[in-house]
Amino acid sequence: MKSFIVSKPKGKGARAFVQSS
Repeated sequence: MKSFIVSKPKGKGARAFVQSS
């Protein structure tokens, strides 16, 4: 489900977002 976030160009921001979830 969070894969779509990592798919975004901003890997750094997405990474932190996934960890926060």
